[in-house]
Amino acid sequence: QELLDATQEGYWHLDADGKTLDANAALCAILGRPKEEIIGKAIHDFFDAENAKLFDTETDAGKLGKTDAYEIALQRPDGSNISCLNTATSIFDKTGMYIGSVGLWTNITERKRNEEVRNQLAAAIDHVPDIVSIYDASDRLIYANQALRELDHNISETLQVGATFEERMRAVLAKNKPMDAAGREEAWLKERLEKHNNPGPPIEITRQDGISLLLREYKLPNGSIINIG
Repeated sequence: QELLDATQEGYWHLDADGKTLDANAALCAILGRPKEEIIGKAIHDFFDAENAKLFDTETDAGKLGKTDAYEIALQRPDGSNISCLNTATSIFDKTGMYIGSVGLWTNITERKRNEEVRNQLAAAIDHVPDIVSIYDASDRLIYANQALRELDHNISETLQVGATFEERMRAVLAKNKPMDAAGREEAWLKERLEKHNNPGPPIEITRQDGISLLLREYKLPNGSIINIG
């Protein structure tokens, strides 16, 4: 029990009818209830109707051998839902009869909230007319907005997450060549990479297709680089 109470994951032991046999301190914290309000209670007492149905579906799958983790929300006394990841294991007796389950519950509310914020931010940036790209500290693409994907549609393979900035610039030289790179492609590439890795004043680029860009790059404390134009 001391080991269970020391873990950060909620431990929930249920019998075959879904009634609580045991719970640790982490689960009590997730539910916002003392242990005495959980032991002996049916797990359905801690779900809204939608999540109760989801739990039943996953439990039925568990009886057939499924052990995958799944997302589900638990309900606190104030009616608020707490997003969780439940890794459940079904328990069978020697005859193969289902006699209950053990679940390890992780509170992912903060993670879900952060994901929502990131998704909202990405959606907002997709609606601005400026081109925006973000590269991580290894200079691999994290994000490219809709305006950039439309501008460089002919080198879309370099706008996939994980592509390097150098790969993108080599594709630019091959298909969207800047005017000042003609005849000096490798030198231009070296200069562009240096400016990218050590951002300074805005960079003006005029491509051979007539498109002119004013690019501004910013290096963040974590080494990521944001490109806006």
